[in-house]
Amino acid sequence: MASAHKTRPIRIQDYKQAHVGGVNCLKIGRKSGRVLATGGEDKRVNIYNLGRPNVLMSLPGHTTAIKCVVFDNAEEFVVAGSFGGSLKLWDLEEKKIVRTLPAHNTVCTCVDFHPFGEFLVSGSVDTQVKVWDVRMKRVAQTYKGHARTIEAARFSPDGRWLATGDEAGIIKLWDVTAGKLLQDFKLHQGAITALDFHPGEFLMASGSEDGTCKFWDLETFHLLSSTEPSLFGDVPARTRAITFSPEGNALLSAYNESLKVFGWEPACAYDHAVVQWGKVADMNVLSDQLVVCCFEEGYPDVDVWVLGLQKLRPFSDPDVMHSPPKESRFELKANTTAKSFVKMGADAEDPPPPEDMQPQLTFTPVIVNPP
Repeated sequence: MASAHKTRPIRIQDYKQAHVGGVNCLKIGRKSGRVLATGGEDKRVNIYNLGRPNVLMSLPGHTTAIKCVVFDNAEEFVVAGSFGGSLKLWDLEEKKIVRTLPAHNTVCTCVDFHPFGEFLVSGSVDTQVKVWDVRMKRVAQTYKGHARTIEAARFSPDGRWLATGDEAGIIKLWDVTAGKLLQDFKLHQGAITALDFHPGEFLMASGSEDGTCKFWDLETFHLLSSTEPSLFGDVPARTRAITFSPEGNALLSAYNESLKVFGWEPACAYDHAVVQWGKVADMNVLSDQLVVCCFEEGYPDVDVWVLGLQKLRPFSDPDVMHSPPKESRFELKANTTAKSFVKMGADAEDPPPPEDMQPQLTFTPVIVNPP
């Protein structure tokens, strides 16, 4: 593994008093990588332009503290789940609530938007996973089978699959078009903290409180490889956040005091950087930089860090940094077209296909119970 002094992060923003009473969650917008949503004890969602000091908008409406938040893919809407269990969806242009969904009877712990179409998923302390049809304002699917709190939920790039991870370290992979469980993954020894799908290959990565990142082959549904546990002293260092690089050549994994860059065939640590940035809540690769947002539980401040990737392996290879993304193997076959979900560059200006040519998903209402 390379020495840790080669690259140093820069703290570009310190949002003092981002919320009254403490920050509970945050999420970076995936489209631009330049907007941030935070949720707090003050029952509000705040929106920031990263790098600018003042809040762009503050969105009230929840009656209990915010537990989870996420932008849609176009960054036109934001949804937040609360400690009371409800979901609220805001139109960011209108700055108003457009949907309220009585999602769960207790804390809504995680939420994710479907890659396209008006669907989202929520997970809860009640151990249930629900897929919502936002336009129809109803539950499209309910998945039961987890025995502990749902800690993470993530749609695959084509939106056909959904991965959920719980407090017991179990990951379930669901086929949301067929409404059925595909596979259980049970090899983690601690709560699941993060999930991500490879941008092109049938590969999923998971992070856990056990300090490992595991790579799952989604063609065979077997473990492909696992990293050695990251340690903080003699105990596992909780994996805070993970993300595949846009090129799909590495997995970035954040811990309280470090960033590690992994490969998976076989599992290897390409490089690392020592960073005392605290509780990482989300991160996103923007060009050749990693944007990382952090907060400490119970405190009102949010820190934004930027770490250059040019000196970290494998990104120090210029051919890697400027190579086009791999062709996606996650593909949606629709009646009229096939849509690939390879991420476009920041300067891409290709217009979206006409509405009647866009892929459509239909989720048959279903309740999936454990076998």
